[in-house]
Amino acid sequence: MLDHSALGAAIACVNNAVWPVSIYVDDIIVSSHDVATVDHALSEIRAAADASGFVINDAKSDGPAAELTAFNIHIGSRRMEIAADRMVEFLENIQGGSDEQVAGILNYVGSVNEGQRELLVAGRD
Repeated sequence: MLDHSALGAAIACVNNAVWPVSIYVDDIIVSSHDVATVDHALSEIRAAADASGFVINDAKSDGPAAELTAFNIHIGSRRMEIAADRMVEFLENIQGGSDEQVAGILNYVGSVNEGQRELLVAGRD
């Protein structure tokens, strides 16, 4: 549905114009080194969302900003780390988790931030 809408076309256009766009479920993130570029991209996306009948929740909208949190991950310039409260949950889950659960958590955390994965491993011992 998204691919065949004005919103999908706008996101593809913004993404192809060297402004990386990340989408996960109902979250859209536009990345750039320039605030004006992000503002312009967000304006295009908002207009296309309106034209497509998609509602953007202003209460859940952030930015542009140098850093943000999305998907329980703090994202900044050249760095990503899992939010502290989520790391506590992961640590609790690996304490009594099965080998498969522990491996899944460690693989996920390591894919975001290897240093945090090492902290979980050390905390498990």
